[in-house]
Amino acid sequence: TFLLDPLMYPPLGALHIASKLLQEGHEVKFFDLRDYQMGVENLVVYPQADLYGITASTSGYNEAVKIKNTLKKIRRLVPVVIGGSHASVRPEECNKEFDATIVGEGETSIMKVIDGARGIVTSPIIKDIDTLPYPARHLLRQEARVSYNIFGGQKYSTNEAGSTVTSTRGCPFECSYCCSPCIWAGKIRFRSPENFVGEIKEIGEKYGAKRFKFVDDNFPLKKQRIIDIMDLLEPMDIQFRCHTKTSLVNQEVLEA
Repeated sequence: TFLLDPLMYPPLGALHIASKLLQEGHEVKFFDLRDYQMGVENLVVYPQADLYGITASTSGYNEAVKIKNTLKKIRRLVPVVIGGSHASVRPEECNKEFDATIVGEGETSIMKVIDGARGIVTSPIIKDIDTLPYPARHLLRQEARVSYNIFGGQKYSTNEAGSTVTSTRGCPFECSYCCSPCIWAGKIRFRSPENFVGEIKEIGEKYGAKRFKFVDDNFPLKKQRIIDIMDLLEPMDIQFRCHTKTSLVNQEVLEA
């Protein structure tokens, strides 16, 4: 589905970090390369900054290194930090290329990097994720703030805007094919139903989104919480999809 629409999945982790930086009074510019067609090594319009941050999955890591090399050619002394799933899974590899490597969630660690931390940077998990600001979607260019193909495929393509949101961080399972245990160490934290639905309302009001993909590793982990969320969503006239382990779904959850 990502090949059909490169803008389908906004980089929520990086946008969360951007929100935290804005909250702390820093100036933030967001450079979105998800649908960039030219080689990143030829890109020379990077904004000037005191610190550059790059997020990368494993499939995008080589491109992240190219971006870093380009930045070092034009602004050699400015530190470049990497985060994202690959940094959490292969921090030693990243540490050979980047000034700082953030392992796990980045809202606290990025502040350490700003204060001078280098190398592999970790922080305790944020216990109450309701305290975090919503992702700074407004930093994306206008056409990248929502997708019109959020459910993927021509069959589900409509003129209704959509976006991705997440209501949890982490997963209690340790599937061998998944990087989640490396990022979250098997721990899971839940946003309150009110906080989660508040973000959905904000996206709908600001950008007209009516379709959502809940990209939690496993959305329906707590039955009563899901029922509470559905009660809040019922009057909002939206459609959604979510990720789940099949054993977590029962008739009561489906009817909610």
